[in-house]
Amino acid sequence: MTAKPRDGEIAFFIYRNKLLPGVFVSGEGGKVRFKTGARESLNVPRENVVLCTGEVVQNQGQAAAWLGVVEQASLAIDLEEVWELVKEENETWTLEGLADLCLSEGATSQELAGVLVGLEGSRFFDRLDSGYQALSDEAVAVKQAAEAKESARAEERRLFQSWLNGGDASRSIEKHVESWVTRLMDCVLYGATSAHARWLTRMTEEKVDGRLLFERLVREGVWHPDEHLDLVRQDIPLVFSDEALALAKEIAIDPEDEKRKDLRILPVYTIDDARTTDMDDGVSLVFREDGTRQLGIHITDVTSLVPFGSVLDQEAYERGSSLYFPDLKVPMLPNLLSSDLGSLSPDAPRLALSMLFEVGRDDSLGQVELVPSVVQSRGKLSYEQVDEILENPGDPRHSEMKSIHGIAEAHWMERLQAGAIDVEHPDRRILVGEEGDVSVELLSNNSASNLLVSEMMVLANVAIARFCDENEIPVVYRVQKAPDLSKVAEEENEILRRYRVLRQMSRANLSEEPGLHGGLGVSPYCQATSPLRRFADLAVQRQLMAFLQDEPLPYSAEEVRTKLLQSGEQLRTQIQLERKRERYWLYKHLQDQKGQSFEALVLDVLDRELHVEVVDYAFQTRIKPARPVEPGDRIEIKLVRSDPWEDTISFTQIG
Repeated sequence: MTAKPRDGEIAFFIYRNKLLPGVFVSGEGGKVRFKTGARESLNVPRENVVLCTGEVVQNQGQAAAWLGVVEQASLAIDLEEVWELVKEENETWTLEGLADLCLSEGATSQELAGVLVGLEGSRFFDRLDSGYQALSDEAVAVKQAAEAKESARAEERRLFQSWLNGGDASRSIEKHVESWVTRLMDCVLYGATSAHARWLTRMTEEKVDGRLLFERLVREGVWHPDEHLDLVRQDIPLVFSDEALALAKEIAIDPEDEKRKDLRILPVYTIDDARTTDMDDGVSLVFREDGTRQLGIHITDVTSLVPFGSVLDQEAYERGSSLYFPDLKVPMLPNLLSSDLGSLSPDAPRLALSMLFEVGRDDSLGQVELVPSVVQSRGKLSYEQVDEILENPGDPRHSEMKSIHGIAEAHWMERLQAGAIDVEHPDRRILVGEEGDVSVELLSNNSASNLLVSEMMVLANVAIARFCDENEIPVVYRVQKAPDLSKVAEEENEILRRYRVLRQMSRANLSEEPGLHGGLGVSPYCQATSPLRRFADLAVQRQLMAFLQDEPLPYSAEEVRTKLLQSGEQLRTQIQLERKRERYWLYKHLQDQKGQSFEALVLDVLDRELHVEVVDYAFQTRIKPARPVEPGDRIEIKLVRSDPWEDTISFTQIG
């Protein structure tokens, strides 16, 4: 057994199979205690003490200085030469025995300790309980290869850390950069769940913020500073396959198709946002001498453009819907179809599904005929233009639009009486310029033109749902439990009322069975008016058009239950994707307004937070209260932080 060290003596011992030096502090029974740093100490079994150096020190500084000399002494010892002398003898050597072979007579304790330190890291000897044994040539070769590999890894770590922190590029890193970039991209996208997360920890030797990795990839030119990472994460393609584009070029329409009703004589108009290029619905009105009218709602026939089961069909299904972001539009179908052949562009014959409603003198709706048709738009109108037409009796389109608006208003009142929810919510529009400048505006969606268009779409969707239900055509319906508004008191403040009403509403669900849509006050209901933009709408249109043309239904009831319901659920995820990206640009817009004050309306008082709506931007957030307030109070808040990368924003209450 090794002699017990003296107080303050430096000794070497084994701890968790590693050789460590320490200054002896105390010993009791079979345990000894060593100080290994300014504030660290370890208890080890006495038999783990390998060498008592005889060097007594007064403090850790003296110990560190002495051990520094030991380290230098270890570097001066040629253990390979000693190994060559003893490798054939197959003996177990003591520390002193090996020291005699490589040190001259009268060696100091530091030189002996140097031999010990050198043996610990040596590729030529293995430490055993009873001493040291020389390794075979083969074992040394294996260790040497492992050391070379670790040395190469250490060098790569050094180069990587320099490159990551913006160090100068050199030829020595060229062979690594492509691999680094691929792995960093995965780490940014998937964080701790990335397949390369452990590699990154090994390379950086510390936890690294994902934003630092992203910024390095931006400097490398891999990503744009405002890269939409969720698109990459979800593997949403921004371009179509060559096969899909080739098929789109082959598509042609036949406006003289005898199976279709020629409605090109009707005065069809599309009403959309002025920037819209994919116009998939239009309206028409014909007056009769007896005071009755024929209202037409015309939906572009996408089934004629996207062959069932084709590569175009498959890509549309996988995309699920068109995606609209402030800085980007990702269409469900190639532009050749969505903005050309499938769009109800002015003065161009287009194939459509038309719903022709009989309308009484009192704006009541009678029978409706659903027919495959050919239509030709007389013009593309914006919401603003329709509002002007409605206000101008001198406009040649005034009578038609005024009459359609009257029908829409009557239908709206009918839905309200059936329990439809009436809440006003401004439309927040965020636009991103070519230079990355962001503008935000709030648009009212309760104008006469908004009511006209929204009611026509509800009317069309209800008519299609009823037709499918009556004729047992399998489709996906949307159902929603009627909300209980008995707890929502009459509230003059529209923002607070909207918040309280929406909190009482359950989520609309997809179902293969028809049912009530409580929020809209109709039954049954499906979505079929945006076949250019939503695959679920295209699928409903497919079923309906096949039935009308006496063709086999494309989807069985089982396929509706599985494939199409799944497609509808995918749409929920995509809506969240659009909202998150909108927040990104809103928060980026607000970054430069740190410290500025805003008006907010208190929506709810929680235990330790206020739920408020920032009035100028119509978005909700939570803040810490600075004084007692009540729901409906208007307060002033100050922007503290807006971080689009972290998708967070924070305000404080003023006063």
